Amino acid sequence: FLATLLRINPRALSLKRQVGVQDVLDAADFDTLLDRLIQRELHELQYRSVPDWFDFLGRIVNLEVVSADDISRLAELKATRDVHLHNGGIANDTYLRKAGTLARAASGQRVPVPRPYVYDGADFLKAFIARKAASARARFAPAA
Repeated sequence: FLATLLRINPRALSLKRQVGVQDVLDAADFDTLLDRLIQRELHELQYRSVPDWFDFLGRIVNLEVVSADDISRLAELKATRDVHLHNGGIANDTYLRKAGTLARAASGQRVPVPRPYVYDGADFLKAFIARKAASARARFAPAA
């Protein structure tokens, strides 16, 4: 979906990106080069912070602003996922930076994932997605 939007509006790609001569020479045509640039941009985006994701989306699609509270909550959920996947559930500086003020453990401590946290997180994500989907439908629905 994001690749399609970037193809329609390639000016939303990072203007700071440098394209190597080899990339240009290897591309059969402009569309091939554009597809590579889009894939590179989206690949790099997945490693950036949650606020960066919404800044990026704001450049592509002008949907309603996401509240700072929602971004913080999403960032903490992702930080918890990341620390369990990549650091055995033990909080480190990366977790603390990503989770921000919502960090639930100090560096060196295990980040807990009790059942209520999982259910509350799932409920938050479902409600967040439902709100954003309703906003998008209202904005892009054909006029009656």
